[in-house]
Amino acid sequence: MDSIAQGLLLALQLIARADGELLRIVSLSLRVS
Repeated sequence: MDSIAQGLLLALQLIARADGELLRIVSLSLRVS
Protein backbone atom coordinates (compact mmCIF):
# COMPACT_ATOMS: atom_id res chain seq x y z
CA MET A 1 0.00 0.00 0.00
CA ASP A 2 2.81 2.39 0.81
CA SER A 3 4.42 1.93 -2.60
CA ILE A 4 1.05 2.48 -4.29
CA ALA A 5 0.48 5.68 -2.30
CA GLN A 6 3.99 6.87 -3.18
CA GLY A 7 3.32 6.16 -6.86
CA LEU A 8 0.06 8.12 -6.74
CA LEU A 9 1.78 11.07 -5.05
CA LEU A 10 4.55 11.00 -7.66
CA ALA A 11 2.02 10.90 -10.49
CA LEU A 12 0.07 13.81 -8.97
CA GLN A 13 3.28 15.83 -8.63
CA LEU A 14 4.18 15.14 -12.27
CA ILE A 15 0.67 16.10 -13.42
CA ALA A 16 0.75 19.30 -11.34
CA ARG A 17 4.16 20.18 -12.79
CA ALA A 18 2.90 19.56 -16.34
CA ASP A 19 -0.16 21.75 -15.61
CA GLY A 20 2.13 24.52 -14.35
CA GLU A 21 4.23 24.33 -17.52
CA LEU A 22 1.09 24.45 -19.69
CA LEU A 23 -0.27 27.45 -17.78
CA ARG A 24 3.07 29.25 -18.12
CA ILE A 25 3.23 28.55 -21.86
CA VAL A 26 -0.37 29.68 -22.37
CA SER A 27 0.12 32.87 -20.37
CA LEU A 28 3.33 33.65 -22.27
CA SER A 29 1.68 33.08 -25.66
CA LEU A 30 -1.32 35.20 -24.63
CA ARG A 31 1.00 37.98 -23.49
CA VAL A 32 2.92 37.87 -26.79
CA SER A 33 -0.15 37.99 -29.04
